[in-house]
Amino acid sequence: MELVGVRATRHEAVRVDLEPGCLLDVPDGVAALVLAARGVDGTGPWLRVGPHYPAALAARDLAALAWIIDVTDAVVEGPDALDQAHVVRALLSGDPVSLESPVATLVEAYNRPAPPHAITVWAWVAGELRDGERTLRPGPTRRGRTPWGEAPR
Repeated sequence: MELVGVRATRHEAVRVDLEPGCLLDVPDGVAALVLAARGVDGTGPWLRVGPHYPAALAARDLAALAWIIDVTDAVVEGPDALDQAHVVRALLSGDPVSLESPVATLVEAYNRPAPPHAITVWAWVAGELRDGERTLRPGPTRRGRTPWGEAPR
C-alpha cells in the first residue's frame, strides 16, 4: 500500500495535482472543503484535531465529505492522535457510540448518515501513519509530495 501526502497552502490547494491515493494537507485551511470543491475521488484529507477542532467535528466533516467524493483514507494529526483517530473511527460507524478516552467522553453519540463505505483513518504519530494494525513510513519528499509506504515487519 502506498499513499502520497500532498502539502499545500489554501491558495495552492485549488491548483495542486491530485490523484487517487493522495492525502491533502492544508495547514492553513480545511482540507476537507478543498477536496469537496475539487471533487477528486480516491483522495482524503489530513485533519488537524485539537481543542478548537475536536475529533467529533472531524468525524462529522469526514462523513459529509465521503458523500461528496470517494474518500478512501484520512489522517488525524494532533495531541493524542491515536486516541483522536479512535474517536473519529468510532463516529464513522453510524451506530451509537459510548467511549471514554483522554480526548473524549461519548455517551450514545452518533454521526449520521455514516459514510457510504469504510474509510481508513490513520493517526500521525512520531512521523509515521498508524491505523492500529499497519504502519506507514514516509519516503523522501519531492515538490511537496511525500510517499507513505508499508513499514517492514
